[in-house]
Amino acid sequence: MSLFMSQEEMFRSIMDYFAGTPVKILACNKPSYIRAEIRSCFSQNWPSYVRVEATVARRNGGSQVHFNFDSSKEYIAGSVFAILMALLCYGVLSWVFSLITLELSYSTIRTLPILAAVFTFFITMAFESYNISLTKKRFIGEFSTFAQSLSAHLSPSKD
Repeated sequence: MSLFMSQEEMFRSIMDYFAGTPVKILACNKPSYIRAEIRSCFSQNWPSYVRVEATVARRNGGSQVHFNFDSSKEYIAGSVFAILMALLCYGVLSWVFSLITLELSYSTIRTLPILAAVFTFFITMAFESYNISLTKKRFIGEFSTFAQSLSAHLSPSKD
């Protein structure tokens, strides 16, 4: 995204924007670099964050902002949660199927819990991916609205 404001003004505007939102600023190097964490959309019960790096550079008499998202910690936490859910599903279904051994064959008792665990793993990871993409989309949408208000503020009025 590019705006016709100086690099310092853009940096200050982004810092002011981050100060007004639930964003945790991790590091900043005035006037060109900000690293922050934004809370994921569906993670109200446990702290879950997506990191965003904003780089402000001079460009054609104005400045340009480039965002880089890092969701590796979120994916690692989601993978651990998905593995635990799959193991729990496998354990519970194996226990339940072992109690009703008279009606089911041995291959069914072993196959169905494994299939259910794999299905649980993939559903949990799909939800995690959706959460991360929705978080990025929400952040970009909110920041675009902010940038449009900045550009409307800066554009000369036509009187």
